[in-house]
Amino acid sequence: AVVVGYALLGATWLNLKTSGELQAHARRVAMVAGAATLALIGVVSLWSPFIRAIYFERWFQWPTAFFSAFVPMLLAGCAILLWHGLTTDKHLQPFLAALGLFVLSFVGLGISFYPYMVPGALTIAESAAPESSLRFLLVGAVILVPTILAYTGYAYWVFRGKIDPEEGYHGPQARTGPGGLVLRPVGCRRARRWPGRPGDKAVSQPLARSLPSNSSRA
Repeated sequence: AVVVGYALLGATWLNLKTSGELQAHARRVAMVAGAATLALIGVVSLWSPFIRAIYFERWFQWPTAFFSAFVPMLLAGCAILLWHGLTTDKHLQPFLAALGLFVLSFVGLGISFYPYMVPGALTIAESAAPESSLRFLLVGAVILVPTILAYTGYAYWVFRGKIDPEEGYHGPQARTGPGGLVLRPVGCRRARRWPGRPGDKAVSQPLARSLPSNSSRA
Protein backbone atom coordinates (compact mmCIF):
# COMPACT_ATOMS: atom_id res chain seq x y z
CA ALA A 1 0.00 0.00 0.00
CA VAL A 2 2.86 2.38 0.83
CA VAL A 3 4.64 1.77 -2.50
CA VAL A 4 1.44 2.30 -4.50
CA GLY A 5 0.67 5.36 -2.41
CA TYR A 6 4.06 6.88 -3.21
CA ALA A 7 3.38 6.24 -6.89
CA LEU A 8 0.14 8.18 -6.46
CA LEU A 9 1.96 11.08 -4.79
CA GLY A 10 4.57 11.17 -7.55
CA ALA A 11 1.97 11.10 -10.32
CA THR A 12 -0.12 13.88 -8.76
CA TRP A 13 3.06 15.94 -8.24
CA LEU A 14 3.90 15.58 -11.94
CA ASN A 15 0.32 16.55 -12.76
CA LEU A 16 0.90 19.71 -10.72
CA LYS A 17 4.31 20.64 -12.12
CA THR A 18 4.19 19.62 -15.78
CA SER A 19 2.01 20.23 -18.81
CA GLY A 20 1.20 18.67 -22.16
CA GLU A 21 1.78 14.99 -22.88
CA LEU A 22 3.74 14.33 -19.68
CA GLN A 23 0.95 15.79 -17.56
CA ALA A 24 -1.65 13.70 -19.37
CA HIS A 25 0.41 10.54 -18.76
CA ALA A 26 0.87 11.44 -15.08
CA ARG A 27 -2.88 11.93 -14.76
CA ARG A 28 -3.55 8.46 -16.17
CA VAL A 29 -1.00 6.91 -13.82
CA ALA A 30 -2.55 8.80 -10.89
CA MET A 31 -5.98 7.35 -11.68
CA VAL A 32 -4.67 3.79 -11.64
CA ALA A 33 -2.48 4.37 -8.56
CA GLY A 34 -5.33 6.14 -6.79
CA ALA A 35 -7.75 3.27 -7.35
CA ALA A 36 -5.12 0.76 -6.17
CA THR A 37 -4.26 2.87 -3.11
CA LEU A 38 -7.91 3.14 -2.07
CA ALA A 39 -8.41 -0.60 -2.55
CA LEU A 40 -5.38 -1.42 -0.39
CA ILE A 41 -6.45 1.09 2.27
CA GLY A 42 -9.81 -0.68 2.35
CA VAL A 43 -8.16 -4.08 2.79
CA VAL A 44 -5.96 -2.86 5.67
CA SER A 45 -8.89 -1.03 7.29
CA LEU A 46 -11.09 -4.13 7.23
CA TRP A 47 -8.30 -6.41 8.44
CA SER A 48 -6.89 -4.29 11.30
CA PRO A 49 -9.89 -4.38 13.69
CA PHE A 50 -9.82 -8.18 13.75
CA ILE A 51 -6.16 -8.46 14.80
CA ARG A 52 -6.98 -7.79 18.46
CA ALA A 53 -10.21 -7.36 20.38
CA ILE A 54 -9.20 -3.88 21.60
CA TYR A 55 -8.85 -2.67 17.99
CA PHE A 56 -12.34 -3.90 17.22
CA GLU A 57 -13.75 -2.10 20.27
CA ARG A 58 -12.16 1.21 19.27
CA TRP A 59 -13.62 1.09 15.78
CA PHE A 60 -17.09 -0.39 16.35
CA GLN A 61 -18.14 0.12 19.99
CA TRP A 62 -19.61 3.26 21.53
CA PRO A 63 -18.37 5.92 22.30
CA THR A 64 -15.02 5.52 20.52
CA ALA A 65 -16.78 4.45 17.31
CA PHE A 66 -18.30 7.95 17.04
CA PHE A 67 -14.87 9.57 16.75
CA SER A 68 -13.35 6.76 14.67
CA ALA A 69 -16.13 7.12 12.09
CA PHE A 70 -14.74 10.51 11.02
CA VAL A 71 -11.65 8.85 9.52
CA PRO A 72 -13.42 6.77 6.82
CA MET A 73 -15.74 9.70 6.10
CA LEU A 74 -12.80 12.04 5.51
CA LEU A 75 -11.05 9.34 3.47
CA ALA A 76 -14.11 9.11 1.23
CA GLY A 77 -14.06 12.88 0.86
CA CYS A 78 -10.40 12.85 -0.18
CA ALA A 79 -11.10 10.07 -2.67
CA ILE A 80 -13.90 12.11 -4.24
CA LEU A 81 -11.68 15.20 -4.44
CA LEU A 82 -8.88 13.12 -5.97
CA TRP A 83 -11.11 11.65 -8.68
CA HIS A 84 -12.82 14.97 -9.37
CA GLY A 85 -9.49 16.76 -9.70
CA LEU A 86 -8.06 14.19 -12.09
CA THR A 87 -11.15 14.06 -14.30
CA THR A 88 -11.68 17.85 -14.49
CA ASP A 89 -8.06 18.84 -15.20
CA LYS A 90 -7.34 20.28 -11.75
CA HIS A 91 -3.65 20.64 -10.97
CA LEU A 92 -3.25 21.23 -7.23
CA GLN A 93 -6.37 19.49 -5.95
CA PRO A 94 -5.29 15.87 -6.74
CA PHE A 95 -1.94 16.34 -4.98
CA LEU A 96 -3.58 17.75 -1.83
CA ALA A 97 -6.16 14.95 -1.88
CA ALA A 98 -3.39 12.34 -2.13
CA LEU A 99 -1.63 13.93 0.85
CA GLY A 100 -4.93 13.77 2.74
CA LEU A 101 -5.19 10.03 2.06
CA PHE A 102 -1.75 9.49 3.58
CA VAL A 103 -2.42 11.62 6.66
CA LEU A 104 -5.78 10.00 7.37
CA SER A 105 -4.33 6.50 6.89
CA PHE A 106 -1.73 7.18 9.56
CA VAL A 107 -4.42 8.66 11.82
CA GLY A 108 -6.40 5.45 11.41
CA LEU A 109 -3.37 3.34 12.35
CA GLY A 110 -2.83 5.56 15.39
CA ILE A 111 -6.41 5.03 16.52
CA SER A 112 -5.99 1.27 16.24
CA PHE A 113 -2.57 0.90 17.88
CA TYR A 114 -2.51 3.63 20.55
CA PRO A 115 -0.85 3.54 23.09
CA TYR A 116 1.40 0.87 21.58
CA MET A 117 4.54 1.65 19.61
CA VAL A 118 5.00 -2.04 18.84
CA PRO A 119 1.43 -3.42 18.72
CA GLY A 120 0.75 -5.68 21.66
CA ALA A 121 4.33 -5.52 22.96
CA LEU A 122 5.68 -2.03 23.78
CA THR A 123 3.79 1.12 24.65
CA ILE A 124 5.03 4.60 23.76
CA ALA A 125 6.15 5.19 27.37
CA GLU A 126 7.99 1.84 27.56
CA SER A 127 9.87 2.39 24.31
CA ALA A 128 10.80 6.02 24.98
CA ALA A 129 14.40 7.07 25.60
CA PRO A 130 15.52 8.37 29.02
CA GLU A 131 14.21 11.80 29.98
CA SER A 132 17.64 13.42 29.74
CA SER A 133 18.03 12.19 26.16
CA LEU A 134 14.56 13.46 25.27
CA ARG A 135 15.39 16.91 26.63
CA PHE A 136 18.57 16.98 24.55
CA LEU A 137 16.63 15.97 21.43
CA LEU A 138 13.99 18.60 22.17
CA VAL A 139 16.60 21.37 22.09
CA GLY A 140 17.86 20.13 18.72
CA ALA A 141 14.32 19.83 17.36
CA VAL A 142 13.43 23.38 18.42
CA ILE A 143 16.39 24.67 16.40
CA LEU A 144 16.43 22.31 13.42
CA VAL A 145 12.74 21.83 12.66
CA PRO A 146 12.00 25.54 11.98
CA THR A 147 15.20 25.72 9.92
CA ILE A 148 14.18 22.73 7.81
CA LEU A 149 10.66 24.08 7.37
CA ALA A 150 11.96 27.50 6.32
CA TYR A 151 14.43 25.99 3.84
CA THR A 152 11.80 23.64 2.42
CA GLY A 153 9.30 26.48 2.07
CA TYR A 154 11.89 28.62 0.31
CA ALA A 155 12.78 25.77 -2.06
CA TYR A 156 9.11 25.26 -2.93
CA TRP A 157 8.75 29.01 -3.51
CA VAL A 158 11.78 29.19 -5.83
CA PHE A 159 10.58 26.24 -7.92
CA ARG A 160 6.90 27.20 -7.90
CA GLY A 161 4.83 27.03 -11.04
CA LYS A 162 4.97 24.75 -14.04
CA ILE A 163 8.16 23.24 -15.45
CA ASP A 164 8.90 24.51 -18.96
CA PRO A 165 11.42 22.37 -20.92
CA GLU A 166 12.21 25.41 -23.06
CA GLU A 167 13.46 27.37 -20.04
CA GLY A 168 16.75 27.02 -18.21
CA TYR A 169 20.41 27.29 -18.99
CA HIS A 170 20.36 24.77 -21.81
CA GLY A 171 16.94 25.44 -23.33
CA PRO A 172 16.39 26.59 -26.90
CA GLN A 173 15.69 30.12 -25.60
CA ALA A 174 19.31 30.50 -24.45
CA ARG A 175 20.81 33.74 -25.79
CA THR A 176 24.16 35.43 -25.37
CA GLY A 177 24.88 38.91 -24.14
CA PRO A 178 27.98 41.10 -24.08
CA GLY A 179 31.17 39.13 -24.57
CA GLY A 180 29.30 36.17 -26.11
CA LEU A 181 28.07 34.89 -22.71
CA VAL A 182 24.54 33.62 -22.04
CA LEU A 183 22.78 35.72 -19.39
CA ARG A 184 20.48 34.01 -16.91
CA PRO A 185 19.18 36.13 -13.97
CA VAL A 186 19.74 34.37 -10.65
CA GLY A 187 16.46 33.24 -9.06
CA CYS A 188 14.35 34.08 -12.12
CA ARG A 189 12.18 31.37 -13.62
CA ARG A 190 12.05 32.83 -17.13
CA ALA A 191 15.11 33.65 -19.16
CA ARG A 192 15.79 37.12 -20.56
CA ARG A 193 16.37 37.20 -24.27
CA TRP A 194 19.68 38.50 -25.49
CA PRO A 195 21.05 38.43 -29.03
CA GLY A 196 23.89 35.98 -29.51
CA ARG A 197 25.06 32.62 -30.75
CA PRO A 198 23.60 29.26 -29.67
CA GLY A 199 25.90 27.03 -27.68
CA ASP A 200 27.68 29.82 -25.79
CA LYS A 201 28.43 29.40 -22.10
CA ALA A 202 25.94 30.53 -19.49
CA VAL A 203 26.67 32.85 -16.58
CA SER A 204 24.49 34.46 -13.97
CA GLN A 205 23.23 38.02 -14.27
CA PRO A 206 25.41 39.51 -11.45
CA LEU A 207 28.53 37.98 -13.01
CA ALA A 208 27.54 39.23 -16.45
CA ARG A 209 27.27 42.79 -15.17
CA SER A 210 30.87 42.64 -14.02
CA LEU A 211 32.15 41.51 -17.43
CA PRO A 212 33.30 44.04 -20.06
CA SER A 213 31.03 44.49 -23.07
CA ASN A 214 32.06 44.45 -26.67
CA SER A 215 31.75 48.23 -26.90
CA SER A 216 33.97 48.79 -23.85
CA ARG A 217 36.63 46.54 -25.34
CA ALA A 218 36.64 48.60 -28.51
